[in-house]
Amino acid sequence: MITRILVADDESVVRMSLHTIVNWQSIGCEIVGNAQDGYAAMEILRKTPVDVLLTDIRMPGMDGIELLKKLQDLENPPVPVVLSAYEDFPYVRQAFKLGVQDYILKSELTAQTLMDCVLNIAKRSRHPHGQVNLTIYPSEKLRMAALGKSAPDPELFSQPYMLAGFEVDDFANQAKRYGGNIENDFIRPMIHYAEQVPRVASRCHICGISQSRYLLLFPVEGQLDPEEKLKSISEQIARNWKNNMNVCVSIGVGGTGTTPEDFERVLDTAWENLSIKLVLGRGNVYLSEHQAIFSPEKAKASAEDCRELADLILDGQLSPEAQARFSAKLCGLQKKEAIDLILALIYTISLRFIEAGDDVLFAFDKSYDYHEKLSRLETMQDLEIWLGNFLRWLADYVEKRYSDRQVDVIKKAKRFIEDNYCDSAISLAAVADFVGFSEKYFSTRFSKEYGKPFSVYLNELRISKAKELMEKTDLRVYEICDKIGFNNVEHFNRVFKKMTGLTPSGYKQSK
Repeated sequence: MITRILVADDESVVRMSLHTIVNWQSIGCEIVGNAQDGYAAMEILRKTPVDVLLTDIRMPGMDGIELLKKLQDLENPPVPVVLSAYEDFPYVRQAFKLGVQDYILKSELTAQTLMDCVLNIAKRSRHPHGQVNLTIYPSEKLRMAALGKSAPDPELFSQPYMLAGFEVDDFANQAKRYGGNIENDFIRPMIHYAEQVPRVASRCHICGISQSRYLLLFPVEGQLDPEEKLKSISEQIARNWKNNMNVCVSIGVGGTGTTPEDFERVLDTAWENLSIKLVLGRGNVYLSEHQAIFSPEKAKASAEDCRELADLILDGQLSPEAQARFSAKLCGLQKKEAIDLILALIYTISLRFIEAGDDVLFAFDKSYDYHEKLSRLETMQDLEIWLGNFLRWLADYVEKRYSDRQVDVIKKAKRFIEDNYCDSAISLAAVADFVGFSEKYFSTRFSKEYGKPFSVYLNELRISKAKELMEKTDLRVYEICDKIGFNNVEHFNRVFKKMTGLTPSGYKQSK
C-alpha cells in the first residue's frame, strides 16, 4: 500500500530537498503534491487522497497552524507532521495541541530522519492499538510539557526551578557519524552521559526534545546563586558529551519559574538565549545577561530591514542595488546602532539558511563572535567594507553549494519533460510542482541552465518529435499533432512553421 505525502512549505529549497533526499518509491511512498501555503494545501487535500502532510509552520497566506485547524473539517484528514524552523518552538507546542503526530527541525532534516518519521506514521496507522506504558517518568513529563503534548505537571514544578536548553552543533554531520539508528546510537547515549554528572542524577531531570535538542530541569530551592550552579552543571554535561561522544553543544539558560504556569515563559527564554550563539559563537553557555550584547528579540524587530537582503542571498539573486539599499539604512546611524543592525542582518540570514536546512555560518566559522569582530572596526567605512566582503562570501557560497544541487533537480525536470511532452496538460506549473520549485524560480533556473525559456524548450522538443514521426511513419498531421501533445492543429501548424519555415504538410512533402 502506497503512503501518499503532501508537502506544504513556502521555501522552494525545502520542497526540493523533500523530493530528492529520499527515494520515496523504494520505501512505498509517493509525494502526490506540493503547496506553497495552507490555501494551496487545502485545495489539494479536497481533491486528492493524502496519508501524511509534511507542513511548515510559518508560511505566507494561511500558515501551518491555521492549516492544522482546517484539517479538522476534512472527512479523511491526513496525519500531520510539522517542519519546524529554529525559533518555532512556541508554535510547535501549539501544533501538538492541534493533533500533530510528530515534528522535524529543518536543521535535523536528513534522509534517515525523514524516512523514520514517515514509516513510523505508516506503521502506527496500520497497527493503531499497541501496548500502553502506564508509567510516565519525570523526564517524559518534562518532554511532553516542552512539546505541548500535555500541561506542565504540578508535582514536577512544585518548587522554584530553572531550565537549560542544549543544542548539538553541526548536527547534520553528527547524524552521519552515528548512522541510521539515531535513537539507540545517539539520543540514548546523550541522555546517559548527561546523567553521569552527579548533580544531574541526584537533583535534575533531562530529556530529548528532538534529535539535536535537550532540556534540563534544575530545582533551585536552597541553592545560592542558582544561575551560576546551573551554568556549572550545564558545562559539566557539555564536557561529558565532548569527551565521550565527541559532540559539541551550545547552551541557553532560562530564568526562574515558581509555578507550572511559568514553564512556557522560562522555556522560551532558554531557547531565545540559546539562539544568541548564531551571533556570538557556538560552544558557549548563554544567559539572559548576554542579551545586553545581542538581543534576539530586538533583532526580530529589525527583520523588515533585513529580510529582503536575506531572501535575495538565499535565492542566489544578491545584487549591488540590494546591497546599496541596505547600506543606505546604515547612513546616519551611530556606530553602535549600525553594528546592531548588521548583527540583526547576520541573525536573520542565519535563521533563513537554517530554515532551508543549511547552517551556513557554521560552515563559515563555528565560534565566530561577530559582535567582537565588528566592535574592533574603527569607522563606519570599515563596517561597510566588512559587510560587503561578508555578503560577497555568502553569495559565492550559495552559488557553489546550491547550483550543483539545483542542476540535478533541473536535470530531473528535463527527464520529466522528455517523458511527458506528449501530454497536452504538461505546463511550467506542472513541472515546477514536480520538482518542488515555485513557477517563477523554476523558470529562472531552467532558462539559466538550458539557455532558453521552458516554453521554447518544450516546443522544440515536440517539433523535433513531430519531424521524426513525419519521416518514419505515414501518420496524418492531426494524428501527429495529438501524439506530441498539441490539442489544437492550427496552433501546431503555427509553431511548426515558425520553427522550421515550413508547414507540416510542406515538410512531409519535402521528405
